[in-house]
Amino acid sequence: VDATIAGSNSTGAANEAKEALQAETPLAPIPVNVSIQDFLSHYRPDFAPIEGGEPVVHIQMRPSAVPAAFELLVALQAPPPPTEPPRVSLTIVVDNTESMGTGLAKAKEALLAITGGLHDGDTVQLLTAQPGAGPIEFTIAPGDGSLASVIEGLVLEPEMDLPSLLDAGYAAANANYVPNAMNRMLLISDGAAEAGSLPASIETSADQQTSEIRLTTLGTGPAREHAHRFLPTASRFGRGAYRYLGSVADAKALAGRFHELFGVAMDDVSLSLGIPWYFKVERPFVGAVSASNIPIEPQYVAPNGSMTFVFRLVACGPSAHTDFGGEISATFNWTSPIDGQPRLSPLSVVLPDAIANQMTPDLDKMLIVASYAEGLRSLDPKRLSNALSLAQGNVGNEHLVEIAGLIEKHPLLASP
Repeated sequence: VDATIAGSNSTGAANEAKEALQAETPLAPIPVNVSIQDFLSHYRPDFAPIEGGEPVVHIQMRPSAVPAAFELLVALQAPPPPTEPPRVSLTIVVDNTESMGTGLAKAKEALLAITGGLHDGDTVQLLTAQPGAGPIEFTIAPGDGSLASVIEGLVLEPEMDLPSLLDAGYAAANANYVPNAMNRMLLISDGAAEAGSLPASIETSADQQTSEIRLTTLGTGPAREHAHRFLPTASRFGRGAYRYLGSVADAKALAGRFHELFGVAMDDVSLSLGIPWYFKVERPFVGAVSASNIPIEPQYVAPNGSMTFVFRLVACGPSAHTDFGGEISATFNWTSPIDGQPRLSPLSVVLPDAIANQMTPDLDKMLIVASYAEGLRSLDPKRLSNALSLAQGNVGNEHLVEIAGLIEKHPLLASP
């Protein structure tokens, strides 16, 4: 089984749902906007930190509540970022038009938090929606508060075409491209544009320079009032991540997370999964098993991040794994962002020992997170109630405690 994940570093849908459920009058998140992968990336496994520079492969497996079925987690955990920060050229595109409204406060806090992670000598190109204004260029230097001053002085401007603004951002990023550096773009917007209106600059990355300029998008919302498909779609084409700022606190929390937003620990990551003959893959909760002629392009993993797959395997009988044994093998194929060379990260576990002798805390957590997301997508009170019961049974995990509290606020479950 060959598999990869689309948007493996994006978490926006999880915060969009959180914003809706925490509103003064809680709202049901829009089902079509609930990406299960975003939820698994946001409420990610609690793997122990890696010591050293090599990635770690995880396999956890246990019987399912479904007869003759087994739940399987396979994950690739990335190492921390390098201790010596790379040179950065960051192009920031701020869609500070009137439709952003109160989201401008979140945008400012996010920009201050992110640029606070830059180092002396890094360069910034800031492009806003101010009519007739081109990019403003900055070089980070000790005690220089000019960039922060411009960010704090941003005001709402007349509406303009978002794809055109993003196109201008790509032109500025290409003009300020620095070889052998981290060349990145950041688009922060309320997302009020159609997903199909991406500019040509992002859809065609024929030259090597443009393909190395990765785009991260930040949404300010409100999520229910604007078409948020533009931002995740743009980040997908731009080979970056999509995040959503549900509050000013979310924006401030970006401080110290520059590498999480823009770094690449492993590129072009895909999984080759080997399973014994008596199993079949019923379905993955996330990712894409190669079963069509249009495969999803392999994605990257950020430093300290992970690419996590959750599969359900169905055996030909409930005791097949003990009768026939065999092994589960996982090989992650990836490319080093340092030298561009292909790498392999393999791990195998032997059956039935892998099931009998292993605790599965991360698999259990991911199944609860997936159950929560699927309940939101389905708008089924029974599925939401089941997810709530599962989350309430794990009071020691702060993510699951948060999920339980959010489900309780859902209009389909909340008391009148």
